[in-house]
Amino acid sequence: MTAERKCKGSVIVDMAKIVRQFKDQPWDEYLKPEDWEIVNAMVIPTVWYPIETYQRIGLAVYKLIAKGNPEVVRSFGRAAMAEMLQGPYRYHLERGNPFEAVQKFMDLRKTLFNFSRMEMEKTGDQSLRVRILELGDFETGLDVFLLLAGVHFQHLVEHNGGKDVKLETRQEGNPGDRELVLDLKWN
Repeated sequence: MTAERKCKGSVIVDMAKIVRQFKDQPWDEYLKPEDWEIVNAMVIPTVWYPIETYQRIGLAVYKLIAKGNPEVVRSFGRAAMAEMLQGPYRYHLERGNPFEAVQKFMDLRKTLFNFSRMEMEKTGDQSLRVRILELGDFETGLDVFLLLAGVHFQHLVEHNGGKDVKLETRQEGNPGDRELVLDLKWN
């Protein structure tokens, strides 16, 4: 695994905009000086940034703006995936087949994060399991990340023909070596 875990600016840019927009929030409770340097600069979608900054900004937005409401995270996740499906990634993710779409999304994710890996297992004719492994030691907010990832996969399956998509998520493993498991079933 890569020693320094990073993510592309494209996954931080919207959250940085939220921080800048809501200046009256107590962001310093969550963000460190190095995070502020990134938030206050122009976040470039193709540049690599520390994953810890992504984690702290994401958790701060969740706590301060979403007020810890999972429904707000679900709405944000659906909107982010809808944007992805309408933007430049559309032709990669529009497969008409949920299994192929999920595999393409996992391939795309490798260009956004330089750590962890994902595995997909077909568990039935209309079901699959995704495992996100080698996450490293998330400081905080792994449950929020799991929720967001689940919404992304659920929306992706729906967009590619899955009807009445059911999602179950869980964490497995020990602290510092967690695995995220997402089970999706559809009609």
